[in-house]
Amino acid sequence: MTKRSLALGGLAAAALAASAHADGNVPLERGQRPPSVLTVDYEYPPPSPVFTGFFCRLDLDDVGFTGTVLDTDDSVKYCNFNEDGVIRIECDAPFPGYDGEGGFLGNSPCEINTTPCGVPGLVTTTGTLEVIFGEEGPPLAHLTCEHVPEGEGPAAPD
Repeated sequence: MTKRSLALGGLAAAALAASAHADGNVPLERGQRPPSVLTVDYEYPPPSPVFTGFFCRLDLDDVGFTGTVLDTDDSVKYCNFNEDGVIRIECDAPFPGYDGEGGFLGNSPCEINTTPCGVPGLVTTTGTLEVIFGEEGPPLAHLTCEHVPEGEGPAAPD
């Protein structure tokens, strides 16, 4: 995220300054005029849109659990996950009957619908699958996938 400033002049500055106060009045000292220029700090790009509760299927064939498919809507999608413009999804699904260790299971193909993030399409990438244990309930299979849209990301070295 980059902090930027925006300078507003004239009536826009006075209106914005007034809107920042609950009673709509700009506190001025006797004889003081409303600001002719007001600087507003903001972040660009704006904070990441987040989408939750979408359908997510974890196919565990590629990590040694042949025929095991877990469906869930315990999911979250981050647009602009970091300053590189990464789109990231995370999904958690109960993994009943799992009796192994927690941690990394392996890599798995992953599809991300990037349209809600303003990048039309469905992209295929490689995600990571791991098992996590909570305080209660069955272990969870946790999928993390990331995609960097074209034109985004860090600059290539010279």
